[in-house]
Amino acid sequence: MQRHFAINIIFLITLNLIIKPFWIFGIDRTIQNTVGSEAYGIYFAIFNFTFLFNGILDLGLSNYNSWSVAKRLETAGIHFKKMASLKLGLGLVYLILTIIIGFLMGYKNVAFELLLILSGSQFLLSYVLFLRSSIAGQQLFWIDSIFSVLDRLLLIIICGILLWTPLLGSEFSIEMLAWGQLAAYGIVILLAHIIFWNHTQLQFGFQAIGFPDIKNLMMKGLPFAAIILFMSMYYRLDAVMLQKLLPDGNYWSGIYAQGYRIFDMLNNFTYLFTAILFPLCTRMISKNENIWPVVQIAIKLLTIPAVLVISLSVFYHHDIIALLYHDISPQSAIVLVILLLAFPLLIFSSIFGTVLTANGNLKDMVALSVTCFILNILANYVFIPEYQSIGAASATLISQGFMAIGTLLLVMKKMSYRPSLQSNGKVIVLCVGVFLNSWICATQDISLILCVSISLPFMVFAILVLKIVEAKEIFALLRSKTSTSYPE
Repeated sequence: MQRHFAINIIFLITLNLIIKPFWIFGIDRTIQNTVGSEAYGIYFAIFNFTFLFNGILDLGLSNYNSWSVAKRLETAGIHFKKMASLKLGLGLVYLILTIIIGFLMGYKNVAFELLLILSGSQFLLSYVLFLRSSIAGQQLFWIDSIFSVLDRLLLIIICGILLWTPLLGSEFSIEMLAWGQLAAYGIVILLAHIIFWNHTQLQFGFQAIGFPDIKNLMMKGLPFAAIILFMSMYYRLDAVMLQKLLPDGNYWSGIYAQGYRIFDMLNNFTYLFTAILFPLCTRMISKNENIWPVVQIAIKLLTIPAVLVISLSVFYHHDIIALLYHDISPQSAIVLVILLLAFPLLIFSSIFGTVLTANGNLKDMVALSVTCFILNILANYVFIPEYQSIGAASATLISQGFMAIGTLLLVMKKMSYRPSLQSNGKVIVLCVGVFLNSWICATQDISLILCVSISLPFMVFAILVLKIVEAKEIFALLRSKTSTSYPE
């Protein structure tokens, strides 16, 4: 099972390393530089606003569906058509609620147009994730991995044409990005249906659903929905509160987006890991198998490359921001550092939170998510008026720290998890070595590019010397045949 997990993760990471960095730094960054921080800040705040009510849009159906399929595939098809019908109904409720609240919050003109388009995109994306949850639940991770990057690949093509060719005879506007997202998700849904019909054991379709079925499915999905709702809120609320608490909030939201972009890129990989880890741990727990070796692999694979990115950002933050953006603020580099220091905390809260959810500790996760959400709101209200984007980043650091500690204590209490002092000690030594290497490079005025060239082989050498990941394990993994859920 460890080999199965590792092979699918390698396939997943490879696809995402090819597509998503190019989208984030080649397209999305170029769009912000083209339209300006204030215009992008409007988009960024509204984009995050449409995420706030994802719990209502999904109501936990995707996670429940993945959990149900992974645990009992033979009975999962009974509920699938009913859940698909309920999903469409929830989408309508989400669209109405989001548009009404956005209107009451004062979104008008371009902002309201963006709200309409991005709300539609969220609905389409949620439906894609629902289909993917069935695919992942059947352990068809290679198909799910392809769909994890397909929307970004289509967006690269669409926005690349609009940015760099004079087909439309007009300058790129932020509305074009929103329309491009809507088109990309629409195409993905069509392709997902084709794949679903041909490669899954579940029969796709919709089925009339009555109130008893709605009540039953909502009660089963409600704990998942609550977790998603409150985690989405404390993760996405910062940009919205920046926009609403400050008179020049659009500008500061755009500045926050500059540092957030790298943080969000790293978080994309965390999400991809947990998307595979959740159904895998669910199935392993149902079979009374030991999940901790798989969990340990996930933590290592996420933490090790993140350490290098964080260390370089700490000592070269001004160089990175100046390299990426045109319209920058003195706060831009500080926001980047604070958010990246929060990322290791996000790794632990995401991994342990996924394990707790797979184990069925839903009430504990709901309580912890609600507490973290309230803490994030209070921290933003205190810090944003005084420190603007830095205040929002600090609120994220505080809330992620609270969530990481909370999930660690819960997994130790509820599942008798005990961290490996030997394994974690090696990772800590590696972190210290990588940070020391970056510090030496920075103090000796070595350029960012040269420092990266020095740090990469140093880190690989340290990993092998410390035997954090042994070379024989890598070679054995590469020689191994994959499971039936992976393409030959």
